[in-house]
Amino acid sequence: MKDLEKRIEQADRFMRQGDYKKALKIVKKCLKDYPADPLLLYNLGVIYYKAGRYLDSIYSLEEAVRKGAEEPDVYNQLGLSC
Repeated sequence: MKDLEKRIEQADRFMRQGDYKKALKIVKKCLKDYPADPLLLYNLGVIYYKAGRYLDSIYSLEEAVRKGAEEPDVYNQLGLSC
């Protein structure tokens, strides 16, 4: 799990720098390794939102909710994406 945390931090850095392509690549690779992790789907939804890809963001966030994410941040981001 330590490796996953580092990869998420790296993706977050790229996202804050505006390099959404690299951030998406990292998170999508993480999802292949950890497909049941709703936090990764949330992170993917945030990156899609920042990149202006709102439908992709909504899809990812709804999938995060289906997989058990119930944090208020997930619902807040879903509202913003809508």
